[in-house]
Amino acid sequence: MKFFSLSKLLGVVLVIALQWIFGLLLQAVLFAFPDQKRRAQIRVTHHLSQMALFFLGIRVHRSVEFPERARKKAGRLIVSNHLSYTDVLVLSAERPLVFVTSMDVKETPILGRTCAFGGSFFVERRNASRLREELRGLRDLLASGFDLAVFPEATSSDGMQVLEFKRALFQVLAGQDRLLLPASIAFVESEGRALNRRDQESFAYYGSKSFFSHLLQLVKRWGSVVRLSYLDPISCQAYSSADLATMTQGQISGSYLASFESPGPEEP
Repeated sequence: MKFFSLSKLLGVVLVIALQWIFGLLLQAVLFAFPDQKRRAQIRVTHHLSQMALFFLGIRVHRSVEFPERARKKAGRLIVSNHLSYTDVLVLSAERPLVFVTSMDVKETPILGRTCAFGGSFFVERRNASRLREELRGLRDLLASGFDLAVFPEATSSDGMQVLEFKRALFQVLAGQDRLLLPASIAFVESEGRALNRRDQESFAYYGSKSFFSHLLQLVKRWGSVVRLSYLDPISCQAYSSADLATMTQGQISGSYLASFESPGPEEP
């Protein structure tokens, strides 16, 4: 078992190393072309996220597939509940995405630089005066055809409930002719047994937990299954940012809680 955990840990370290290698290479080659650089970064992250989930032994079960209606329109915003950095891997493994995250993450050793190399867009939640500029940057990305991903709880939690959504970043879509796609993520199985809400705490990366201690805890597990559920896309023209925050929080919270009432994923 120790060898198994060590091999998983080395696999994750390899993925992080590859992210840095490709990140430095793309930064050197495409530094004068920011959109092309970010597009290449998120595509690399898409493939590396698939590798990371494999090494971590995490299998993704889609209880609801990506809506056909949302496939036809680029420049979408995906919002989800947030337990851990594993949420980033789950969503990124599905499709290339620009993740909107905080300057707090950017300032975290190793993790922050890894996110930057992955094409993330950083926002300063501690400085409201920068919000207008940041919203302009996000709208420019959507107009360029990038799909964005946001965790509107603005922090990870212990998984007992979906926290209240912050409405600030919903302003990027409010009144716009764009699609908002809610999704819920939950760990529903690990080591051969079904999980409930209380079990989510052992997977959650929150509070005073360090990145490395959490990663070591994660690699010791086997047979983990994440349920990813896409909900109905929302056309945003008729809604304010407050409307969108309240609506999606209710939908995602309901879907998240329902994950523990549904039967487990079938074996392939």
